[in-house]
Amino acid sequence: MPTLKINWLGACPQCESAAPHNVVTERGSESELYRGDVVTCGKCGHKGVIEVYDESAICEWDSQEDDYLKVGIKGDKLVISIGKETLLHAIEIGRGYGLGDIAIKDKELFLTELVSELQSEKEDGTTLIHEALDQAVINMIENGAESVDWLESDGESDDD
Repeated sequence: MPTLKINWLGACPQCESAAPHNVVTERGSESELYRGDVVTCGKCGHKGVIEVYDESAICEWDSQEDDYLKVGIKGDKLVISIGKETLLHAIEIGRGYGLGDIAIKDKELFLTELVSELQSEKEDGTTLIHEALDQAVINMIENGAESVDWLESDGESDDD
């Protein structure tokens, strides 16, 4: 895979160097950057990854702060992210949600199984993620959100 030296990715958050950074292009391109290409600071070796928004490539540098649970809008997508180690730690220490004391024996297998469960569809096609998003909208309405209202029901349903 080719490695490109790029001087417009901005300063590294670890050493603040704006020296050209090395980008290993996952797709083997010698001229274009793609989402997921790995960036390494040319001075200290700190890592990051290329993200592409509105056809512009930027570097999202790895940092411990980036490991915390984040929910936001990037471009035209809802993005929910959390670092693997932060997630594993949070699950093991729990928050009184009924998990009790658990010990994760195989971290990579656990993460694979967790993602599988989050993507697992019920008979109607919904997942735990769908349910969480629905509940968030219900909470918004109950908490007085100005951007959404319940529609008035005429007493008939599509199931009749």
